[in-house]
Amino acid sequence: MMTLSRCLIPLILIVILASAGCQRQQELCFDHDRHERIPMDVEFDWSDHPDADPATMSLYLFPEDGRPSIRYEFEGRDGGRILVPAGRYTAIALNSDTEEILVEETDRLETFRVRLRDANELQGLSMRSSEVPRAPGAEGERMAYAPTKLWRVRTDGLFADEGTEEVQKFRLRPTDVLCRYSVRIDSVANIGDVQSVSATLSGMAGGMLLHDGTLTGEIVTIPLEITPSEGVSLSGTWMSLGHCGHSRCRTNGDSAQEKHIFTVYAVLADGSRWYHNYTVTEQMHATDSGECEIILDRLELPKAMSGGGFNISIGEWQTITQLIPM
Repeated sequence: MMTLSRCLIPLILIVILASAGCQRQQELCFDHDRHERIPMDVEFDWSDHPDADPATMSLYLFPEDGRPSIRYEFEGRDGGRILVPAGRYTAIALNSDTEEILVEETDRLETFRVRLRDANELQGLSMRSSEVPRAPGAEGERMAYAPTKLWRVRTDGLFADEGTEEVQKFRLRPTDVLCRYSVRIDSVANIGDVQSVSATLSGMAGGMLLHDGTLTGEIVTIPLEITPSEGVSLSGTWMSLGHCGHSRCRTNGDSAQEKHIFTVYAVLADGSRWYHNYTVTEQMHATDSGECEIILDRLELPKAMSGGGFNISIGEWQTITQLIPM
């Protein structure tokens, strides 16, 4: 027993000393890591958009040495304090509170982008997007939801200096990158017989590169909500990333060849389904301000069969053939 005790005592001492050594090493590593990270105060300046109301903001710092980006998340729109490893960065911030937008390829500055989420249902119809006729030439376009809000800002040459004793501060001034559209269809025949109505717009941008605001080149069709207004009209408003190679509503030489079709879908009180295609390319290409108003005249919807119930056209989409003056 004495021999066993003499063997155990040195072993216990070795374990205790080793544990103390490990604990001390962890503290030193923690202190070392802490000193490498520089406290910085981030402030979002909403001077250009005082009414902006993002629930959350994301900040991505891209190291100039090519390492993967670092992401910080802020609740609300004001910003806050972060700890940043010493170095030089390019900073990109955007709101992260929209369900219609996916953020992708976040590691590298040149590939960092947003993409519109797949749209599975048409607003106003409670119908799957795959169940409606597609615009001519847009049969292969992905159906994607319209974005509701997107603010973006980029700042180059951000320097986290571990040699300074004061908390570093930097201000970011986001801008609204979305285009705004509105549509009005005047003189809608038999509008009182409409049970539900929706629309789509083809030839729109499906994504944006965030380092410079250019579009990714993917073309999508966007479902839109339109509603009766002023007794005999249909109208609606929506947002978009843009079209034809630009984030704003303008064209760029040969890239401005994208065709834009506005399609209206209507289900009447008798259950019959009707749709009509309007070519709106000229109106879409007529502005470079980020605002676009589409004005259309006449929609010759048929009158619903009296009494409702079943009829031969239920379940099948029928096109409305009419001559529309532009």
